[in-house]
Amino acid sequence: MTRALNKLSAARAKALRDPGRHSDGAGLYLRIRPSGAKSWIFNYSDNGRRRDLGLGGYSDVTLAQARDRASACRSAMAEGCRPSSALVSRRNVTFEEASRRYIAMRSSDWRSAKTHYKWDMFLERYGKPLMPLACKDIRREDVEAALRPHWIRINHSARYFRSMVESILDYAAVKGWREGDNPARWKGNLEHVLARKKPPTRHNTAVPFDKAPELYSSLLASSRSGPRCAAFVMLTAARNGEARLASRDQIDWDTKVWTIPGEMMKRGREHTVPLSTQAIDLLQAQPVYGWTNLFFPGLRQKPLSDATVRMAIRRVGFSEATAHGLRSTFRDWCGETGVSRELAELALSHAVGNETERAYRRMTALERRRGLMQQWADYLANETRSRSHRACINRFEFQDPTLSKNEMSYHNG
Repeated sequence: MTRALNKLSAARAKALRDPGRHSDGAGLYLRIRPSGAKSWIFNYSDNGRRRDLGLGGYSDVTLAQARDRASACRSAMAEGCRPSSALVSRRNVTFEEASRRYIAMRSSDWRSAKTHYKWDMFLERYGKPLMPLACKDIRREDVEAALRPHWIRINHSARYFRSMVESILDYAAVKGWREGDNPARWKGNLEHVLARKKPPTRHNTAVPFDKAPELYSSLLASSRSGPRCAAFVMLTAARNGEARLASRDQIDWDTKVWTIPGEMMKRGREHTVPLSTQAIDLLQAQPVYGWTNLFFPGLRQKPLSDATVRMAIRRVGFSEATAHGLRSTFRDWCGETGVSRELAELALSHAVGNETERAYRRMTALERRRGLMQQWADYLANETRSRSHRACINRFEFQDPTLSKNEMSYHNG
């Protein structure tokens, strides 16, 4: 039910004398103390508790101004910010406040929770020098000083952070918190003071598939979240971020299926992963934490970081390998053992065919993928498999009745 607005008039507010609160609607009140002093307050809920925020004395703030301030407070809360942030002088909004409000505004457009996490992490890691500065006061030298310590060593991350700062300061300009050119702009600005040459593209290094069982065994030797998460990535061929955010409510233990929500997927669509016996055993061996549903939590009640999984792989002797490269390891193994290209791509959650074909294949391919993922898990665990079992798997792949003759020729050729 919509709350009534503008219950008071300027004449009535002036005439009121009775001590207490006199509502104008939607959280705005004229408060009159026993002494007769009048002031405007905004009443709001903060985690279930009612709180008052002063908007100014009656003699200094008109009814119209009080309504504008209350409206600004409601807008700030809708953006996930403190209502008091709306009362900060438009000329003194800090970069920290602007970044918080920008993220709240944009987060509904982001397909993946990973994007929100990445913005928070980058701002915390690289943005500290800018956080206390008023947006109006940030100069090119300030942005350069924040970027330079990281520009050569971790250029890719520094470039991404620069684009974040540029977006936040563009937002600040639109909101009226700063004027003039954007000091984080690259073209014609930072390109003249920071190295322009982009670092060579680094591909995700895959572990040779004949070394994969050795890596898998080494990872399982640890009970820590990082190595265990890396082992789960290997067993499922999932993306690193999907595995790190795997939670108990995503697992159907009866059907042995892991359902990854669409907001966590690269293409924004729900993906189901059939779990091998080894994957189920690994998940069931993980401790239950009272503060999270995650299977592989990190420190300080936060999700495990990408770097932690990467370092877990390097610590067991695979110094050049990456977590994402493990998907390439799986793909190489599929190619070497004769698994159809379509089935391998489906297991990796890659797009195959048009939308209609993909919808049909999602309905028919789960059990086909289940056999594939169990065969892969057996290979990693060095489980012995009979010749007849391998032949059965191969017949299942190459003579699948859901594939047309053209598809059969394509996948087997």
